[in-house]
Amino acid sequence: YGCSLISSDRSLIASLSTTAYDLVFKEGLPPEDILLREYALGIIERANHLECMPKQIDLIRARPPYNSRWPISAPTEQTIRTKLSEDKKDWHGLFSSLFTMGDFRRYVVEHPEDIEYLVRDINQFRMEGDETTAYETEKTLERFLAETE
Repeated sequence: YGCSLISSDRSLIASLSTTAYDLVFKEGLPPEDILLREYALGIIERANHLECMPKQIDLIRARPPYNSRWPISAPTEQTIRTKLSEDKKDWHGLFSSLFTMGDFRRYVVEHPEDIEYLVRDINQFRMEGDETTAYETEKTLERFLAETE
């Protein structure tokens, strides 16, 4: 995708867009991988913008919405906690995003019982010696309480 953005070679971009379309969108059921779809679509959109998109590309088929199946079911909190205990380094970001002060939780899944989780998490971070995260979580709790008053 990046090379299509920095190149001005219209024949190269046209060829690249054909390959991206054939591999990702031609059959009408693109892969579930959102980055793959976005990069392939970006190449096609670049060719369209430069007016070198081959006629065999169906731009409507390449644009969302897609008919791809949702590939996974959401893991439970217990599953995430188990994975976190097995490999803390790899799962800490996901856990934090979902269950502590992460943006996903803050803007998408936050609800009133979160006060209990936040207080528990502050204590847990302190027990682990992570004062920075404990402080950030306290600030999240303060914002949450201010919004509910």
